[in-house]
Amino acid sequence: MQLMYLNLGCGSRFHEQWSNIDFKPNPPDVVGHNLLKGIPFKNQTFEVVYHSHLLEHLKKKQAKSFLHECFRVLVPKGTIRVVVPDLEQIVRCYLQKLEGVAEHSKFRPDYDWILVELFDQMVREQSGGEMKKLLTAEQIPNQEFILERIGLEAQRIVDSHKNTG
Repeated sequence: MQLMYLNLGCGSRFHEQWSNIDFKPNPPDVVGHNLLKGIPFKNQTFEVVYHSHLLEHLKKKQAKSFLHECFRVLVPKGTIRVVVPDLEQIVRCYLQKLEGVAEHSKFRPDYDWILVELFDQMVREQSGGEMKKLLTAEQIPNQEFILERIGLEAQRIVDSHKNTG
């Protein structure tokens, strides 16, 4: 029996018992669909609608329409869970690194990273954004800091680039 749970913009992170949709299909468990064109299900289909780190990549008008679609497919009193970056935490780290750069240039790579992370989380419109460019560089002087910041996703990008580069 299919759970009435919907995971939107899931990429390669999905649960086989959920309905999983991403912009690109990941057969057999993920349906490929342009979510900017609506959610391809009937009204009030799902008990839970979930999406993580998707909303911040949409333009304001697209985000509003997308959220209306999320509520359209949600049953009354259903649950919607939206995960977005913690902007306050990123800004606090940015300010800390800014102060560090003023004291010593060894903090410059961390400052450069957090600045890119801050802007990528607000205005990125392509997968990976500027962060991916830094993660696929030949040398990453502050790799430990970056992995501490964004974890396994960064490690996957670094490893993938090493294996194909």
